Amino acid sequence: MDILIKFLIALAFTVIILSAIYLFGCPIISEYQMKVLPGIAISSGVLVASLSYLKDKEKFKDERQVKHDEFQLRIAKEGFEEVYNLLKDLNNSRVVWIRASRVLLNTLKLGSSIKSEQIKEAYEIIK
Repeated sequence: MDILIKFLIALAFTVIILSAIYLFGCPIISEYQMKVLPGIAISSGVLVASLSYLKDKEKFKDERQVKHDEFQLRIAKEGFEEVYNLLKDLNNSRVVWIRASRVLLNTLKLGSSIKSEQIKEAYEIIK
C-alpha cells in the first residue's frame, strides 16, 4: 500500500509540474492532454487520501486491540494475585477454595481472549 501511495503522490506532482510548464508557455503536452490533467490530479488526490485513511484506520484498530489486551492483562494479574492471597495462609475453608477456583477459572478464560502476541507472552509469564 505504501508503494501505491508514493506512486500516486508522484503522479499528482507530475501533473502539477506539467500544468505549470504549460501555463508558463512551454507546451510539452497538447491542449487536449492539458484538459485531462485536472481530472488525473483530482483522482490521484482522492486515491491518496482514501489509502491513507484505510492505513490509519487499520493502525488505529491495532492500537485499540493492544490497549484492550493490556487492560485484560492487568485484570488477569489482579485475579492471580487474588487467588494467591486467598490461598497463601493454607486454610482448608471450602468457601475460600471455591472462591479461589472461580476467580482462577475466570482469570484463565480472560487470558485466552488476549490476541496481541506481546501481551500473550506477558500473560504467560505472570500465569
